[in-house]
Amino acid sequence: NVILFEREEAAGSGLRLGGRAFAVNTPWQAAAGGEDSGEAAAAEWSGITGVSGDSAGPQRFFAESSATLEWLATRGAEIGEPLITAGGGSLARIHPLLWTPGVDPFEAVMAGFSGEVRLGVEVKWPLVADGAVVGVRWREVATGLEGETAARSVVLATGGFLRDLSSVTLLRPDLAARDPLFETNPSSTGSGIPFLGAAGAGANQPEEIGAYLHSVQDPGEVEGEPLIFGSNGPFILVGADGRRFTLDDTLTDL
Repeated sequence: NVILFEREEAAGSGLRLGGRAFAVNTPWQAAAGGEDSGEAAAAEWSGITGVSGDSAGPQRFFAESSATLEWLATRGAEIGEPLITAGGGSLARIHPLLWTPGVDPFEAVMAGFSGEVRLGVEVKWPLVADGAVVGVRWREVATGLEGETAARSVVLATGGFLRDLSSVTLLRPDLAARDPLFETNPSSTGSGIPFLGAAGAGANQPEEIGAYLHSVQDPGEVEGEPLIFGSNGPFILVGADGRRFTLDDTLTDL
């Protein structure tokens, strides 16, 4: 049996807020009249991400990305027609993801595993025996009730950590921000990082960490979230000193 522990009151908030997925050689691309391949994606990967597309990680991603979306589609996720390119790519590979009203793909996936979804429960620490993770300690957010669950396998599916500025600063002191405006998922607090540390994991490639702007503060809601803007400018980008730091007319997809 599988148990999904989810800190929030609804599973998959990052995907719900982001709502897009990069995928290669998909039926949705074909239906829109596009032709794509893993080879084409690999050739453009350096321009999109800055790293080579020939290594094992990207190659596996290219090979499996379409099947992943098809798998989600069979469980209630509606995949829209790819509309935009990514970075330096020449083909539309960004697929919008929409949830069918009344159908939660996460619930459907867990039901297929005869599993249980426990919402509002955060995983705090690993249970470790003889150097191996054999379960988790958890806490109910609303009540504070704590408990332990043993498991033959543990999969940590934590999200980003840009909201946890102390974690960002620890890894990249040069990214320390003052009065930052966030566009990221409110749950991106890096709650999985202490778990990883307790399990013996460390940081890898901290030089790849970065924060980038693609929103502006709503002047009418100075205490709330920023507004996300698209490519329907005109707009300019400025740093904390008020000076422009990029050529805005080269930015087409934001």
